[in-house]
Amino acid sequence: MSSELTFLRFSKVSTLLDLLTKMTIVLIFANAYSHPRTVVQLGNLQGSKYVQNNPTFLEIVNTWQRKIGNVDSALSTWKEVQQKWNALQSIFVGSADIRVQLPEDSKRFDGIHADFQDLMKEATNTLNAVDACNLEGRIDRLEAMMEGLEKCEKALSDYLETKRLAFPRFYFVAPADLLDILSKGSNPQLIVKHLPKCFDNIQTLEFKMNDDGTPTKDAIAMFSSEGEKVPFHAPFTCEGPVETWLFNLTIHSHECIKQW
Repeated sequence: MSSELTFLRFSKVSTLLDLLTKMTIVLIFANAYSHPRTVVQLGNLQGSKYVQNNPTFLEIVNTWQRKIGNVDSALSTWKEVQQKWNALQSIFVGSADIRVQLPEDSKRFDGIHADFQDLMKEATNTLNAVDACNLEGRIDRLEAMMEGLEKCEKALSDYLETKRLAFPRFYFVAPADLLDILSKGSNPQLIVKHLPKCFDNIQTLEFKMNDDGTPTKDAIAMFSSEGEKVPFHAPFTCEGPVETWLFNLTIHSHECIKQW
């Protein structure tokens, strides 16, 4: 068992806290016992008449109870902040489309992103779990990050909901896939891999080619998962907001089928 925090390098971006599920805290009152047992022992000590009748002992026990409470609160919040930051940083940092659509929340995340990186760099200077979690302002700092990340999550969720309302088939697409679709909507060649998630049996599209051999945004046929090809009666241009052209693709594919 260890009373120190462990850190790992993450994607060459920053140092992340390795919050192990069985992390334990070693204290002078508990020797090598785990955190829950430490809390119980401190409670027993506080109730002891030898402690209750001795102000000095009582103050020591109360101090350790406060410290242990801060460890539990800090590590719990720290883990949640890390998980939310890890999930959101690839979206708000890596997706130009999301940054354009959610400028205020992107700016908010940039601040949290910088603060979180600074926190992780500073955290490696104090590895003892009790000392690290009881540093002045640390819990408040983590809670402020959590509040900001939750606002970013809410804004992102509302944004995705507007896209689902515009194209209801998005309700059947996982959030991660939907974000990928929205971030690459201007490049239909990168969207076709998600078509089976939106349409019952459209596996991919065939695009008209430029003279130099690069594909245009004009689709000229669709293929089923069995490899059956259905040529379009007229080229379909995959341009504009992705939810709009996917909706129009639905109508266009129906019209093509009717003509067969």
